[in-house]
Amino acid sequence: MADTLACSIAKQAILDNFIPMSSMHRVVEIEKAIERLSEEERALLEERIISRRFGLDSLDRTERAELLTSLDEAESDLDAGRGLSAEEIRLSVRLWTGK
Repeated sequence: MADTLACSIAKQAILDNFIPMSSMHRVVEIEKAIERLSEEERALLEERIISRRFGLDSLDRTERAELLTSLDEAESDLDAGRGLSAEEIRLSVRLWTGK
C-alpha cells in the first residue's frame, strides 16, 4: 500500500513537472496567492500591475521619448507664463464634453 502511494506521488510529481498547468489553473493559483497578501502588499501589487499596463513601462521607446518631450514643452510653457488657469481648463473640458 505504501509502495503504491509513493509510486502514485512520484508519478504525479513527474506529470506536474512535464505537463504545463492550464492557464485557468495558473490564474486560480495566482488569485489564491493574492488572497494571502496583506492589505499593504495587495496595494503594492495593484500599483505595479497598473503601472505596467498603463504607466511608462507600457510605452515603447519612441512613445516614451515623445511623452517626455511633450512634458518638457509643457513645463517650459508654464514656466514662461503660457498656460491656462484651472477655471479655463474646467470650461474647456465642459465645452469638449458638452456638459
